Amino acid sequence: MIRADRVIAFVPVVVAIAVVAAVNLLVIVAPAAAGPVEVLLQSRSVSADANVEINGVTDAKSDSKTAPDAGPFNASASADASASDAEQTITGSASASQDSQLLASRFSFAGHLATVGALSALDGVNSFAFDASAATDGLINFRLDEPMTLTPTMNVNANFSATKDNSSFVLEVTRLVGGELVADFRNVFPVDLDAGDYTLSFNYAFGPSNSADFESKESDYDIAIDFAAVDGGGGGGGGVIPLPPGLLLGCAGLALAEAVRRSRGVKLG
Repeated sequence: MIRADRVIAFVPVVVAIAVVAAVNLLVIVAPAAAGPVEVLLQSRSVSADANVEINGVTDAKSDSKTAPDAGPFNASASADASASDAEQTITGSASASQDSQLLASRFSFAGHLATVGALSALDGVNSFAFDASAATDGLINFRLDEPMTLTPTMNVNANFSATKDNSSFVLEVTRLVGGELVADFRNVFPVDLDAGDYTLSFNYAFGPSNSADFESKESDYDIAIDFAAVDGGGGGGGGVIPLPPGLLLGCAGLALAEAVRRSRGVKLG
């Protein structure tokens, strides 16, 4: 037979455990924070152009690809032009590729650029022209809901010089409103950014080349922009945030003591 005083003593314990469980449940189901970086608008592309002329005979080719949305973009563009007059031929080609991703805490761009031209011989050539260009681009409008630390990593090999007439490189962050420059590839990194809206501009290009510039140019590139909370912590919740063990034990102890006190004070009629 179950004694009534034991049943009455058990009720406060059950209530106390339910309260603790409810507190923990409220912590568990707290809404997860959004990713640290929100892409507002994006434009990414690759392009290649080649134009040649010899003794008035011309040829021109061009190609380009554009990212349809903010998802992963893996594309290449190539252009090959050729013109001939009698025994003489001039050729030109250009190519560009980009493999990019716009993730919640990282923007990345990787690929290859190349331009090349050739003239079979100068004998019998009255006029000739060569023009080739290859480019990879990215323009990303993004929002930071909290202060973030921006850190780029860059690996650009072969034929890279931001000062050459036939080569250009841009990697910079500006405020979306007002266009104030807040970081570029010449900065000492990392750079802390306040919450707000920004624009990342990325461009790497060969060309346009000139008629005296027939040597082959090639370059691989691997660019990443990482975002992290300024205090070093990660974004938000959604997971279980355990209450301190001492607090849980204290709640259980108080509940048990209260149950014993009440049970001793109960009298059956």
